[in-house]
Amino acid sequence: MHTSQSRTQSSSNNNHLLSGNTRTGFGLVRLQTAPDDDQTLYNHSHDEFAGDVEKPGYRHSYEVYKSMIKILGKMRQFGAVWALIEEMRRDNPQLISPQVFVVLMRRFASDRMVKKAIQVLYEMPKYGCEPDEYVFGCLLDDLCKNGCVKEAALLFEDMSVWFTTTLRHFTSLLYGWCKEGQLIEAKFVLVQMREAGFEPDIVVYNNLLTGYAQLGKMSDAFDVLKEMRRKGCEPNATSSGCEADVVTYTTLISGFCKWDL
Repeated sequence: MHTSQSRTQSSSNNNHLLSGNTRTGFGLVRLQTAPDDDQTLYNHSHDEFAGDVEKPGYRHSYEVYKSMIKILGKMRQFGAVWALIEEMRRDNPQLISPQVFVVLMRRFASDRMVKKAIQVLYEMPKYGCEPDEYVFGCLLDDLCKNGCVKEAALLFEDMSVWFTTTLRHFTSLLYGWCKEGQLIEAKFVLVQMREAGFEPDIVVYNNLLTGYAQLGKMSDAFDVLKEMRRKGCEPNATSSGCEADVVTYTTLISGFCKWDL
């Protein structure tokens, strides 16, 4: 993380993403509107969770809390999730870890609740967890995988003063743009990546190949393959380092078949 001054500046820049976001706590209650399978899973877990509390000297483990957070998030009981995290802070603060918040971010992102996913990042310091490059990368990745690449790109731009950028950050954005068929934006991310001192790896190249193949731009896909070879990425069946792998060629073959080339 960078300085508190940078944090204040970045927080101001992100007001448009966070405005209107509120949170309420509902506690752990039985669900009445969930699908049968999910409701059964939740109510069973709830009974186990609540019953264990009454055992003398018993304290929930990290895995128990994490499992309940996953279940509650899946059921969209986000108020109950925050209430549970508050309980952790009160009774077992040593169990609070960045991964707890990553789980919550992932659930918000999967429901395309962008403001709430970002808000988790801001809430973390209140619970003794300072967000780092890993957590930020998880947020970007989750947003990009769930159709929110525009919001992820804006967040990346605004929060670059907070975090040291990594290859993973750029890869997530490039994947998101390729998934949306926005190859111009993807190539711009590639330029940014190189300007930041990172060279594309096999994941980056395969994302580009997939993007071109989906749009039927097989000539561009071949140009990517040629670039890989120029950089010493000789084709074989492994994906270590920067070597072209099975995915590379499967993508090309699928593209040719899809577009009858």
